[in-house]
Amino acid sequence: ANKPVVITAAGKVAEVKNTTISAATGSNYDINHRVGYHPQARKCVWISTTKFVLLWKADNDNDRLWGSVGEVSGTTISYNGSATAIGDYDHTNINNPSDVDADYDSSSNAVVVTYCRSSGRRVIKGLTVSGSTISISSTEYDEAITTNSVSIACDNKGGFMMVYRVGNAYNALAGTVSSAGAIATAGQYGTQIESVAGGEHRTVYDKDSDKFVVLRWQQSGNCFRTTVLTRSGTSVTVGTPTTSVTNVQSQNMYNFIYDPTNKHFLTVYNYYSASHMYYATLTMNAAKTALVAGNSGALYTSDKADHMQQMAHDKASAITAIVFCKSSDTTYMEVSCNANGGTCSINASDATIASHKEEGGITVGCSGDGKIFTGVDKSDNSDINTRIKQVQVVTSNLKANNFIGFATAAISDTASGKVAVVGNTTTQSSLTPAETYYVQNAGTLSTAADDPSVVAGKALSSTKLLIKG
Repeated sequence: ANKPVVITAAGKVAEVKNTTISAATGSNYDINHRVGYHPQARKCVWISTTKFVLLWKADNDNDRLWGSVGEVSGTTISYNGSATAIGDYDHTNINNPSDVDADYDSSSNAVVVTYCRSSGRRVIKGLTVSGSTISISSTEYDEAITTNSVSIACDNKGGFMMVYRVGNAYNALAGTVSSAGAIATAGQYGTQIESVAGGEHRTVYDKDSDKFVVLRWQQSGNCFRTTVLTRSGTSVTVGTPTTSVTNVQSQNMYNFIYDPTNKHFLTVYNYYSASHMYYATLTMNAAKTALVAGNSGALYTSDKADHMQQMAHDKASAITAIVFCKSSDTTYMEVSCNANGGTCSINASDATIASHKEEGGITVGCSGDGKIFTGVDKSDNSDINTRIKQVQVVTSNLKANNFIGFATAAISDTASGKVAVVGNTTTQSSLTPAETYYVQNAGTLSTAADDPSVVAGKALSSTKLLIKG
């Protein structure tokens, strides 16, 4: 009685509470590719805590880009639908991981994909998923300018930022995506960020500052440059480029993410003057115009990434998962960081996940509730070994939009009973009148918001709460 309750996807009520999910590692599952096409993993995009879209390139099909929907139960993956051709024989460069990128926009429930075609054209497409079927909107972006690399990030408000490189010029293009996957941009060319000799780049979104940030390698000085980008509809405002990390060895052995748990940016890269893998944390300045240095140091003191690497952050476990190639194998590791630009370290669980160095096809993605997907091409290129690792986490059934009120009497989960909803009152204790209270993930109340932020109501007295929802 008087406990906060949510409505489940099955239309039943359940008490708001935390649940501990135990650690486990699943077996490898082959994707549903077409035989003989030699698939190469390119990108994993989670669209819910139980479903993801895997983008892969068919090496023996003119490098055509394909997509498959995977569904997860525990650590078991099922590929139930048919593979979907994302483009009509649109080539991508085998050795360049930044020729394909994608992100999920939760507001429109669409996956936004960008890639380079063999003719040098850059493309942005919107994908929607129903069950195990991928649909591709015919309203897309396709521009015939020779493009060297692309990256994209969504803001979960129906918008995205795509950054591309033409020669030495880096440009930013803002756009929107609809619930049908339709892509809209203000123009074809975007706004120039900077023109200087460099290499690959990564674009991420910082929800706490509502800013996009692009990190790119600059040849002169062997450093990382970062630029803060602002989207307003399909318009983009470009901030002043800043040198953020120095002593970076090469242009494609790194990656870059925003860590919303610790509220900082994280990049992992090869240190220029030694065979070490380094990390650096960066934070947004108070004016939200540039990144400032946090901490840095060696993760591996006797090894480095020998080719590409991919990384993703998991919110529930607060870890960053990284897959990278060493001289003779492919390695998985987990990195934990302290908050607000603090120090980072490798967890004890880093391990070899493939006995060969996979140079063309690796990916990693995190569900947000402790499920970590890894995809590594088999040594004979016949398929992709995809696997789920479940990290032990404590999760809540409270979501941003499923709180409905308070039970008026003792009832069991899924049973019938009365719930006091918005506009009613519920009996509580130790309340401070006039204070706003929030539902916590564990099912308690507090004057401080949890994540997600869910308003329970306003205290009328020390024992009565007016339910707001």
